[in-house]
Amino acid sequence: MKGFKTNASATWDAFIDPNVRFETIGDSISGTLVALEAREFDDGGRAPHLTLMTPEGERYLTASSRDLVRKLVALAPSLDSTIEITLLGIEDIPGTDLQRKTFNVRLIDPSEASGQLEDDGTNFIS
Repeated sequence: MKGFKTNASATWDAFIDPNVRFETIGDSISGTLVALEAREFDDGGRAPHLTLMTPEGERYLTASSRDLVRKLVALAPSLDSTIEITLLGIEDIPGTDLQRKTFNVRLIDPSEASGQLEDDGTNFIS
């Protein structure tokens, strides 16, 4: 179209899924924690639900893996902290359709005391 201009990068950015999923070892997300709430499931379970501000915009993460929850609780990032979460491993749980996922969670906010929690070999069901 004559006279029609578009920013292709911004157009493609609109198709980025805002929900974070860790499916492949090495999958990672980093961003500033802007909201933290509890997500309730139909079965009565609860999990932390994080909203992260990233260069791509707001991204949403429900921390349903016990390993990830344990590491987030130990690190206890405050709002406005910048964190990085990386999937370290995936293990099938024999006799089930479930997988055990292990994560690295790192605080990268320079105004906070830096901390890092890595997998300590403890197995949790995700």
